[in-house]
Amino acid sequence: MVIPLLKKLWPFSFIKKFNKNEILNDGLQGKIPEVQTSVSKSLQKNLNYVNTVMKNCQDAIVRPFKIGKKPGIPAFVVFLDGLVDRELLEKSVMIPLMVKSQEENINHFLKNNAFDYIENHLLASTDLKKISEMERVIQSVCSGSTAIFIDGLNKALIVDYEGYNFRNVEEPEVEPVIRGPREGFTEALRVNNALIRRKIKSPKLKAEFLEIGSITKTQVGLFYIDGVVNNKILEEARKRISRINIDGILDTNYIDELIRDAPLCPFPLIHRTEKPDVVAAELLSGKLAILVDGSPSALIVPAVFTEFFISSEDYYLIFIFSSFTRWIRFLSLLIAVFLPALYVAVTTYHQEMIPTPLAISIAATREGVPFPTFVEAALMGLVFEILREAGTRMPRTIGQAVSIVGTLIIGDAAVSAGLTSPPTIIITALTGLAIFTIPAPEMVITLVIIRFLLLILGAVMGLMGIMLATLILLSYLASLRSFGVPYLSPLGPLKPRDLQDSIVRVPWWMMRWRPHLIGSKSKRQPFGQKPGPHKR
Repeated sequence: MVIPLLKKLWPFSFIKKFNKNEILNDGLQGKIPEVQTSVSKSLQKNLNYVNTVMKNCQDAIVRPFKIGKKPGIPAFVVFLDGLVDRELLEKSVMIPLMVKSQEENINHFLKNNAFDYIENHLLASTDLKKISEMERVIQSVCSGSTAIFIDGLNKALIVDYEGYNFRNVEEPEVEPVIRGPREGFTEALRVNNALIRRKIKSPKLKAEFLEIGSITKTQVGLFYIDGVVNNKILEEARKRISRINIDGILDTNYIDELIRDAPLCPFPLIHRTEKPDVVAAELLSGKLAILVDGSPSALIVPAVFTEFFISSEDYYLIFIFSSFTRWIRFLSLLIAVFLPALYVAVTTYHQEMIPTPLAISIAATREGVPFPTFVEAALMGLVFEILREAGTRMPRTIGQAVSIVGTLIIGDAAVSAGLTSPPTIIITALTGLAIFTIPAPEMVITLVIIRFLLLILGAVMGLMGIMLATLILLSYLASLRSFGVPYLSPLGPLKPRDLQDSIVRVPWWMMRWRPHLIGSKSKRQPFGQKPGPHKR
């Protein structure tokens, strides 16, 4: 009754009667078995098909030619300009087929068994494939390959001479380090694959590739170490990735949102990195890595809460300093989340908790400020986030300067104008500095949201609201899973053996075990590798 009524009320109705068959036939809702067009032995039919499909594709190059002496065997190649190394294509394909095939002795072999001789003697390609479906041929051409059609052959020969440009391997800007490898992923999946292979030179490192996206046909790679990965987690990852049915994948975040355990969870349930050494270390611990062609970041599953506060540099410094810096980060977590809310709650409802000299100093600085403490803290926090976002989006040459100068000028002007007090500026600055110590940008965004929610509860209910929100938050974190692994592991459930690389980092000679709930082969190294003085 509702839909017909809305149709009458709205003349240009966008409401459509849903049909079960239409939903099943929708390319975004269900996969439809397409009718494949076979490569014809008639070269003209193949040429007509290619010209039809590539219509209005002005970067598509179709080059007809003949193989051998007159009358010769008609053939043509098709490729996309800009995706192919044309110089290499001419040397390895066009010159052998058009020039070398003119020799007398070669012409003799071409008359007897032309296709076998072309495949095995003329084409100098290490990666030669024969495809009999036109749809797969066109897909290969759009991916950067070159297709060769020969009259009388009902298969197309595919050679890979990709020649498109990509960004060089550089240090990732979001994960800078003082010590350790400085190379980062690029947007080319083949390059990223090679970077991981350089770290783990073993055939046990497996790489499974599949195409996702009905239009983009994006290549996605799943990496793991055979015998180390948990097979249950591996099968779950395969299942979640294979059921993705979307028109296009342009970044790893598409995969993240389509395979995560809790779709509406604000916390990052999948770790993201741009460093090959981080991926290699996680693979050695029994995890999986997912890479997407066109994206310089990798997804690592499963993920736990504590690893978002661990930097790759922790493993390249002495364990004492690494453990200390981790404690600093966890302390910064508490400051970034709770400090503004505690300040507002204490100054508004619990003044008796403040020492008398400090209370008098705070009251004196707030004299003349027209806003309540909550509004003051919320406005300063919001201004700080605006400046941080502006510094991120502006050109790098001036972005950092704008953030620093803008913060100083606005803070000083606000205090001078009596719009805020110096303690609020100090609280905001400490909160901002604390949140910058967290290595994972995706966790930073979540903590900013939680900080504002706690600030509201602290202003409404005081310390009781902050405590209640903290209990709810901890309960929620304890209920989360990442591919079946508890999010608070190894703290909840408590696994003392796994604490060796969470809130602290023990020496390498003590890391004898992989995480209990992640890897299948728990033991990493034998006992008795503690170094000591030489005994004569």
